[in-house]
Amino acid sequence: MTSTPPPLPQAQPQGRKPPRLDLCATINWLAFPGLGTILAGRPWGYAQTALMLTGFGLFVGFFIIYIRDFYLMIQTGNIIEHPGQAGRWMGWWGGGLSIVAWLWAGATSLKMLSEKPKV
Repeated sequence: MTSTPPPLPQAQPQGRKPPRLDLCATINWLAFPGLGTILAGRPWGYAQTALMLTGFGLFVGFFIIYIRDFYLMIQTGNIIEHPGQAGRWMGWWGGGLSIVAWLWAGATSLKMLSEKPKV
């Protein structure tokens, strides 16, 4: 007598709920450009995030140089006529890249909101 064992229980597929596009758009636009796009499942969110992080890093670098120059003025008593001049390019590029990232995130957020199913 051969008997077959009972079948193994099948695991129920754990389907992911679709992302809430309104929440993703809010995160993308108001919190961190690119993160909401990534959460919504769009691959170009990584490019938005990289652009924002690069711009933020450059701007912080400019700010550090600017603060260093003011600190040197206080320490030495000499007046620096153009504080932060050495890193001014970092401020312009960092601010510009951050603005581009925010605008791109805004356009992506509006696109996500237009794709949101009407309830």
